Amino acid sequence: MKPLAWMLGAAWALGSTCAAVAQAHDTEAPRVVESCVSSDRLFLGRADSWVALDDRERSAVFEQMIRRYPVLQNDGVQPSHIILWRQPAGAWLYVTLLAHPARPGQTCFTATIVARGLDITTALLQKYFALRAAQAGFSATNRPATRS
Repeated sequence: MKPLAWMLGAAWALGSTCAAVAQAHDTEAPRVVESCVSSDRLFLGRADSWVALDDRERSAVFEQMIRRYPVLQNDGVQPSHIILWRQPAGAWLYVTLLAHPARPGQTCFTATIVARGLDITTALLQKYFALRAAQAGFSATNRPATRS
């Protein structure tokens, strides 16, 4: 039998994790996100899994994006926000956001990057969605998970 202090600590940690996930959907990130450069739109449904990364995570993710896709640094613009989002079709993506150039107070997306290609993804999925890499459809080494 577990001591009461351990059970209370576990309950607090679970409550904190649930609150963080719930808070993620109450962020500034819009539900419909227009492209900064085209007429494309992303629709973040209420049932979709997504979270706006904090500043530290945003910097780490963007650094890994640049290492993998150097062309992203050509314009010299860093995203103001990054969302980790699971598309309705099932793929996890990072969506980079900027202040909308034509609509003050709104954001638009500049890129969508497949999350599988970045090493930090496994830790972020575990943190925000309590998903292990195999549950998310890939292994910690970013290769497709094999199903038995």
